[in-house]
Amino acid sequence: MQEFSETGLPWDQNVFKAYLAYEKTPGLTGESEQHPVRVAQLFNNVAAADTQLQALSLLAYIPEDAYGQLERRFGKETTDFAREISAHMRTNWAYIDEASPKVKAFVMADNITWIDELQNKFYDIAQAVNEAQENGEQPQVQMPMIPSQRVLDNIAKFAVNSSGFPTLDGEYIDKIEEFRRSLPEKLEVFGLKAPPVPEFKPFAETGLLDSPDVKNAYAALAANPRVRADDAEVAVEAAQLLSSQPSTRNPVAIAATLLDVGIGWRGPDDFKFLGNRVSDDVLDLFEKYNVRDRGAPEGLVNAPVEYRQSALAFATVILHRSLKNLDKMFTFINDNPDRFEDSQAKLIKSTQLVQMGGLVKSAQKFLAELGDAAEAPELKGLYETKIETAEAFIAKNTPKPILMLPAPKKKPGKDFDL
Repeated sequence: MQEFSETGLPWDQNVFKAYLAYEKTPGLTGESEQHPVRVAQLFNNVAAADTQLQALSLLAYIPEDAYGQLERRFGKETTDFAREISAHMRTNWAYIDEASPKVKAFVMADNITWIDELQNKFYDIAQAVNEAQENGEQPQVQMPMIPSQRVLDNIAKFAVNSSGFPTLDGEYIDKIEEFRRSLPEKLEVFGLKAPPVPEFKPFAETGLLDSPDVKNAYAALAANPRVRADDAEVAVEAAQLLSSQPSTRNPVAIAATLLDVGIGWRGPDDFKFLGNRVSDDVLDLFEKYNVRDRGAPEGLVNAPVEYRQSALAFATVILHRSLKNLDKMFTFINDNPDRFEDSQAKLIKSTQLVQMGGLVKSAQKFLAELGDAAEAPELKGLYETKIETAEAFIAKNTPKPILMLPAPKKKPGKDFDL
C-alpha cells in the first residue's frame, strides 16, 4: 500500500485520519486496495474544497463490524454516511433515488473509477489473448466483474443533477456512454453478449388487477435494475394469471407475486427500502415467503391464502413455459435433421424428457400437498391440465421398447426323427 504522501490527497487532518483507518481495513487486496484512494483522488480533482467527501470516500469501504469504533473516532454523521452507502451497495444501487446527495455523488465517483479500472483490466486481457494466439495456445483469462449497464443508467437517472457536483455529473455521463459503446467489444473477448433488458409495458396495458397495491408493486419491479428479463416475464405472467380468475383477484397476492418472482435475490435492505413503496401486507408476505421454495415454515396448507395462490400461479406458469420450450426444442431438432447426428438427437431428447419427468413428479407432489387449500378451483384445474399435457408429451416422445420375439419353431422336415 502506498504512503499517504504519494496519493496526492490534501494534507487535511480528517483526510489523513481517514487514510490511516482505511489502511487497517481488512479484505482490501490487489486492485481493490487502491480503489478507495482513486475515488478520493477523483473527488480531489472535481471538488478539491470538499475534504469531508474525500475522507468519507476512504471510510465507505470499512466493514460494519467496525462502525462502533468509526463513530467514536469520526462521529455519527460519518458513520451514518458509511451505513447508508453499505445499504445501497448491497442492493446494487436499486433504490438510489432515496439516497442523500453526498451518497449520489459517491456512487457516481465509485463507478467512474470502477469503469476506468475495468478498462485497464481489458487491456491486460487483450494482450494476454494476443500473446497466447501468437504462441498457438489457448488463452487462459479470468472474466472480470462487469457493471450492469442498467444499473449505471439507473444511477444517471436519479443521481445526475441532484448530487451537487455538476462537474462530476458531466464526467459520469461521458464515462457510461463510453462504456456503453465499448461493452459489446469487451464481451466479445469472452464470447458473451449483454443480457436482454426487461420490457415493462404501461400498467394499463398489462391486464393486471387495477389496484394501488398491484400498481405500486409493478412500479417497484420496473424500477429495479437488478431484475432479469426472464424473471420479470414470469412474474408478470403469474400475476396476470391471478388477475384473470374470479377466485384469485386478491391484490395482496398479485402484488406479492410480482415482487417475489421478479426480485430473485433480496435481503433486509430491500425490505427496508420497499417499505416506502408498497403496503405493509404486501411487504410482510414478500419478506416471509418465497414461492420458489414451494413450502412454508408452518406448512403449505397453513400459510396465508395469498401465498398459496401465488405459489400455485408460479408453479403453473413454470410448468407451462417448460413444456412450451421443450416442444420448441423437439420441433427444431426434428425440422433440422442435418444439424444433429442421430445419436446426439436421441441423447438430447432423452435427457430433456427425464428432466421433464422430474418436473412433473415435483408438480404432482406439490399439488397433492396443496390440495384445495389455495381456494382457487379454476387455477387448480388449469394446473392439473398442464400436468396431464406434460405427461402426454412425455409418453408421445418416449421411444417404445423393441420386444424380442422368440425365434420361430423349426418345422419337421425329412430329417425329422421322433
